Order: sequence, then structure tokens, then C-alpha cells
Amino acid sequence: FVPPTDEMWRTEAERTLKGKSLEQLVTRTHEGILLQPIYQPADVKDVPHLDSLPGTAPYLRGSNVALQPWQICQILPFSTVEEFNRALHYDLARGQTAVNLRLDRATRLGRDPDEVDAGDVGLDGVSLATMDELAAAVKGVDFERIPLMLGTGAATVPIAAFLFALLRQHGFSPSKLRGSLEMDPLGVLAADGINPRPIQTEYDLMANLLRWNLKGAPGLHIVTIHSQPYSDAGASAVQELGFALATGVEYLREMHARGIAVDDVAPRIQFSFSISSTFFMEVAKLRAARLVWAKVVKAFGGSDRSQKMVVYARTAATNKTRYDPWVNICLLYT
Repeated sequence: FVPPTDEMWRTEAERTLKGKSLEQLVTRTHEGILLQPIYQPADVKDVPHLDSLPGTAPYLRGSNVALQPWQICQILPFSTVEEFNRALHYDLARGQTAVNLRLDRATRLGRDPDEVDAGDVGLDGVSLATMDELAAAVKGVDFERIPLMLGTGAATVPIAAFLFALLRQHGFSPSKLRGSLEMDPLGVLAADGINPRPIQTEYDLMANLLRWNLKGAPGLHIVTIHSQPYSDAGASAVQELGFALATGVEYLREMHARGIAVDDVAPRIQFSFSISSTFFMEVAKLRAARLVWAKVVKAFGGSDRSQKMVVYARTAATNKTRYDPWVNICLLYT
């Protein structure tokens, strides 16, 4: 067969459209990008990093050389520690590979469940106020093998204290723990509109946790930058990346001001992105996020290793279904 030229395709397309404009086939995305109905090799000849390999800077196709599967860490929608633990073991026996313990609104804002409005207790997560309750939530979990994600909100420090005390009580060194604690003061402000402490105090706490983390629990990501508040508010993929990466820059600057080097901060930051139903746009978003973050960290003087982005991705709330919740899956990439 003779390979068709672009002009041959256009002629045939116009004939099929029966005189209508070929521009009718162009689609405008939410990001303002015009998607053409067909692309040719010439369209990508000037695009950089097309020959980029996984595990090589700027990490466009992933942070690791070896192919590693995404961890599956479904959020379990239960408000009590007992319900959460039962559901967790049920899911771990059926394919889930990481623990995703999201705390309720009261706990995430650092409030005692006995002193807040009843509506905040158990809202959008597990109500947890003591070390015994944390122990009940993760009872029977082998942390030698299974990563732990704790959606702590503004309560990272007390929840971290619970966690590390619990691990030591069971003879398990925090240095072996993998996962994240999800400290994100700007994300809390964006999502809830309030923060129980001044933002500079939050940065001081973040710096103290990071200093301890370097030796005490190097496998944990202390900071998780959440793009969900912006995505849920209607942000495009470009806007979502802009807010998330700007937050990352702010955290690097604030930690630098407190004497912590970029090579000690950047590897302990995780990004949490929403994933919509526009498949190729979401792939492009994650690749762009890795590329831009690598450039950001490099501009701060970070090493190649520090330029690697760790991504947690979950189905966007804006396209979750009310009537068929079983299609909503959360993933963590480590």
C-alpha cells in the first residue's frame, strides 16, 4: 500500500464531511488546547525528551529504571476504627497492597471529637483521637511488607507521635516504615478554609518533623502536596499542576529558610493528583508534573536523585459516580 499523505487524508475527510469545514473535527479541551483530528511525525519533531527513558533525568516516564507496579491503596469510607480494620483486611486479601488511613474532618483539623460539632466526627474518614484507636485501626498489618499512608491534615505531629510510639511498643523500628504522613498546611487551608495554627508555625513543625525524619524514619514522605482541592473546584489540568507545583516551591523555600537542604526536603515530598476521565490529558499531566518538578528541584540546587517525583493518584471527585462506587480506585506510586 502507498502510505497516504496529509493532503490525501484531508481530501478524503472533506469529501466525507460533504462540504463542511475540516475545523469541525478540532476539539478544544478544558485547558484551552486544540486537539487536531490527526497528527503527523512533523508535529512532534521539536518536542523535547521523546527519547527519555524511565529512571533518567528529567524522569518524564517515571522515577525508576525498573518497571514497578502502582501500589493499590483504596480509601476505605468508614468512620470507626473497627469498621476500617475489617474492611482493610478484606481488601488486603483481595488485591490492595497499601494501607490508606484517611482521618475524619475533626481529627484532620486537630480537634478532640468530644469538643466539636457532631457532624465533623466520622465525616470523610476515620475518627481517631488516641493511640489505642490507631492500634485498632491497623491491627494485624505487617508494616515490613505493606506501606502506610496517613491522611493527617493539620494533625500530623500528634498522629505521628501515636504512630511511632505504637511501632516501638511492638518492637518495630520506624526506620523500616514506608509510606507517607501527608503534612500539607496550604492544602488544608485550600480544602477547609481554616488551619488551627498560623502558617509559619506549621512550617516550623514541618521542619522539625523533617529533621527527625532524616534519621528516624527515612522511608516516610512527611509532606504530601494535594491538588484535589483545586481539581474539585473545577481547575483544569494546567491549573491543577500550577497550584501543586507552586505549593512545592513554597515548601522548599520555607524549609531552606529554616536551614534544611533541598536534597533533604525534596525526596520526602509526595504529590497527590486527581485523575479525571480524559485519559491522554491525565498521562500528559503526570509526565509534565515530573518534568517541571525535576526542573524546580534542579533550580534549587538539588541532585538528580532529589529531582524524582513520587506520585499518588486517585479518581477525581468531579467524575466519581454516586450510583456505582465500585469503579472509584485510589493508587499510590512508590
